[in-house]
Amino acid sequence: MNHWQQELVATIHLCRHLCPDQRAPAPFVLVAGKWITHFNDPELMWKVLALSTTFAGNLTIVGSVANMIVIESARQHLEVSFWDYARLGIPITILTIASGIILLLVVS
Repeated sequence: MNHWQQELVATIHLCRHLCPDQRAPAPFVLVAGKWITHFNDPELMWKVLALSTTFAGNLTIVGSVANMIVIESARQHLEVSFWDYARLGIPITILTIASGIILLLVVS
């Protein structure tokens, strides 16, 4: 993969994480699907998109319905604020996505 393609992989991730509705990645995937086919390696781009939409749910409490269920279920035992969660969710999301991209680039 050349430098140009690596920048595009990073751009897809950035666009995905700046998508205003973290809870519903389907609309973004539908739009992205129309331009992913224009990349030099569309198969890799589909994998990148799948990876980023999966890990994006770890970013915040509202990033995944499962996150909200766990936080609500644990409420009687402890209180977790948005920022308490984000303090760990943001770095974990960055690390898992970066690791995933590296793995995809090495394997592809």
